[in-house]
Amino acid sequence: MVTLSLWQYDGSVSFATAPWVERRSEVERSRCSTCGQRLPSLMDRPRTTGPKSQNRRLNGFCQQIAVETGESFDTVKMHVKVEAISRGYPYRTSRWGDTVPQSEAAASVEECTMLIEQVQQLAAELGIILREDA
Repeated sequence: MVTLSLWQYDGSVSFATAPWVERRSEVERSRCSTCGQRLPSLMDRPRTTGPKSQNRRLNGFCQQIAVETGESFDTVKMHVKVEAISRGYPYRTSRWGDTVPQSEAAASVEECTMLIEQVQQLAAELGIILREDA
């Protein structure tokens, strides 16, 4: 089965395989074949922080969507994390059965990339053009 995503840039619409499908298969290949645990070489790199970092990009995009929609920053960020679970973003289940996405403070480079791709998809669905300030 091939998953197609609708991507819209500069008014043009095209369908392409979702990049996270390929990444998920890379992550699955990075698991131990006998016990299923993730191998540390791929998934244990912490996300980048500071100027021009993944962390700043994610939070900046969430803030822009919050301003445009009138939702709070925390609401937008939690929505992005919950939606990113379908891309393979880690989560746990609380004792009450709630799905709790992992804090981005504990996210790897690849997991933070999932969040960034998800926030970009949300912006595209809402018709919001995201800005990256230099």
